Amino acid sequence: MKLLLHEKLLLISIDKEKGMAVGGGTFLSYALAGALLAELLFQNRIAIENKMVVVKDSSPTNNILYDEVLAELSRSAKNRTLYYWIPKLVKATRPLLKKVGDSLQDKGLVRREDTRLLRIFPVTKFYVVQPDVWQRLVSEMTEELVLVREPDWEMNMLISLLHSCGFLLRHFKRDERREVARRARAMVKENIIAKTVERVIAAIQAATS
Repeated sequence: MKLLLHEKLLLISIDKEKGMAVGGGTFLSYALAGALLAELLFQNRIAIENKMVVVKDSSPTNNILYDEVLAELSRSAKNRTLYYWIPKLVKATRPLLKKVGDSLQDKGLVRREDTRLLRIFPVTKFYVVQPDVWQRLVSEMTEELVLVREPDWEMNMLISLLHSCGFLLRHFKRDERREVARRARAMVKENIIAKTVERVIAAIQAATS
């Protein structure tokens, strides 16, 4: 089964036992937007030139989320930075986390549950239903960091984005976290998309503190 980067990012972020409430993944949505941009960049649909995101090919991709992102980028009257686009795309593709969760449900990897908190407020949660797939993905990631292997571009991006939104270290033992965080920070530093996600989240946290 082929999983896309943004699908892997959400799946690995779901608590295997407790699931994930859509509203509980606020910062994860910014990482998901970054993942979509990274995928389009890898596909040569977009480019980053002089720090600006430039659309190279906006033709249909056969993926609804990719098409939504390309359409939003193409509507802009001028080229803009990643720092502008990441929060913009979270709003434009809202509810992004739920859309990616539904994609995982279509692939039989998660179960969506819609309930009401206090019988009033609607709540959507996603639960892992194929823990072996979840565990394999976690194991691949932990091996890269604990055994100090050289990750490919997708794993590098996955680790960098998980770290940028604070979802990485939960997968590691306490005595591993310091070294894992050091390696992950180095990856983020060299990854313009993950570094921008981190900056966006830091600005939001500063504004709301």
